[in-house]
Amino acid sequence: MEQPRISVIIPTYRCAERLPALLDCLKAQTLGFGRLEILFADDGSPDGTGDAIDALAAKYGNIRALCLPENSGFGGAPRNAALRAASAPYLMFLDADDRLPENACALLYEEMARGDADLATGYCRRVAPDGAVIAEIAPAYAAVPAHTSELPRELPRELLMRDSFFARLYRRELVAAHGLFFPEGTPGEDIFFLYSYLLHCKKAVYLAKPVYDYVVNEASVTHNKDARYYARLGECYQKMRGLFADAGQSACFPMILENILEEHLRGMAASERISQETLAETLPAWEWLFRLEADAGRLEPQPLAACVYPLVRDGQWVDAARLLRLSRPLCAALDAARAEAEEWKGHALAFQRAVEEMRGSRAWRLTHPFARK
Repeated sequence: MEQPRISVIIPTYRCAERLPALLDCLKAQTLGFGRLEILFADDGSPDGTGDAIDALAAKYGNIRALCLPENSGFGGAPRNAALRAASAPYLMFLDADDRLPENACALLYEEMARGDADLATGYCRRVAPDGAVIAEIAPAYAAVPAHTSELPRELPRELLMRDSFFARLYRRELVAAHGLFFPEGTPGEDIFFLYSYLLHCKKAVYLAKPVYDYVVNEASVTHNKDARYYARLGECYQKMRGLFADAGQSACFPMILENILEEHLRGMAASERISQETLAETLPAWEWLFRLEADAGRLEPQPLAACVYPLVRDGQWVDAARLLRLSRPLCAALDAARAEAEEWKGHALAFQRAVEEMRGSRAWRLTHPFARK
């Protein structure tokens, strides 16, 4: 059997019916299905998912099935189990809800090998369950051209593309050498791993091409967040602060905080799964970030956080929770305004690209012979 080049790690939970489509996208990879080691790690599914991945492993020599004895609640534990079992020189991560464009593995593998890089990155598209593209590219990525970064000197450029731990190819040797892992039992574990990895990289390449299709799923845990989710996420971000401090990169940490506090406060305020009482119990997990942003003078662009901060500063958690609950109409208006701004930003970027393509065309050169190059 051909030696695999990429270990594709896929945590699973209650997704037996999605496995055939997932397998089809892996079989379609132009790199070659046989060059992939596929590790399914089931997080204690109570349905038939464990049996389904066992059946796939029995049928295909390059598929391995790992089953955790009980559900951990988040992706860290199953991904760690698969990390320990992986044998290929490169690692890629895929969620069972999502898909890979057919050339994704080949593009990342070839770019990684060509540049002798530690990390190769493309970008995610947001797609509907039927495969229709909702958003081709996130604005943060659209503004960044293809490039190679020498790290840590050019770490700030890589942190511009901080919104996805997916759409990347990692070097397994680097993960093993530094004992990198996913925190278990907490959300944010994927971004924690990404930052841990970036802080140990020497060279990273960016392709400026789509290599991952994120399927919008309203039933996923990220769309149904409860108080436990937000409390642990606040704690996870605080641990990320420690990562940057330990690497001597504290000055870069604020780059990953842009709008984080405001975004999650709005989510907590809007959630029907969080009562006012549990909200008051959850907010202390974010106190450190309130104080950090206030001390750095970064609360002004975060209107909700700025309003709540005086109560947080004085430890008035019940009143802070009440204010957040009363702010729901404001949150809805702010979210709508931000969505509209992002939409127009996308239109502006598309127009800019169209103009650049037009100016590079032969017709433009013929009709504008004296235009500046």
